[in-house]
Amino acid sequence: YKQKTCIQFVPWNGEQNYIEIFDDQACYSMLGRRTGKQQVSLSRSGCIDNLRPRHEMMHALGFTHMFTSADRDNFVTVDVRNVPFDMRNNFDKVQSNAYSMFGVPFDFESVMMYDKNAFSPNPSFNTIVPKSAYTSIAARWFSQGTATDLSVGDAQRINRMYGCRRTVNGGELKKFLFQ
Repeated sequence: YKQKTCIQFVPWNGEQNYIEIFDDQACYSMLGRRTGKQQVSLSRSGCIDNLRPRHEMMHALGFTHMFTSADRDNFVTVDVRNVPFDMRNNFDKVQSNAYSMFGVPFDFESVMMYDKNAFSPNPSFNTIVPKSAYTSIAARWFSQGTATDLSVGDAQRINRMYGCRRTVNGGELKKFLFQ
């Protein structure tokens, strides 16, 4: 975060508002900044890798999953038939008036994007399918699986949300994001 945004996570030193990272045998965070103690669960058995801590901290900063954006149907088709009923809420779209993308387009490389068969009980059944216009672009995302670092778009959304003055290379943005 520090390299791409003005957000810095530092050790707690008695501040009133802080994030407590703990192990609740799952990976989760409340959405958005909270006052007082805000808990982020990062289970030692499955959440400690290059993606999940970044993903959960993005939730703590106020960001939803990329595939829930109001305009997601322009870029992907979500097939909830391949998702267990009790997990389908993870694919609900957010209303455009309730959540902002901060002028940054849909981003296949975001740490907030799940892999193509997320929540599917059978890995050969996709839950997130790119629209035909984006299949070649999304192929890179599918071949790599999920992101391991903040994308240019992630950094831009954070910087715009928090009023950071740090800029991110716009040329790189055009390479990976779509208008």
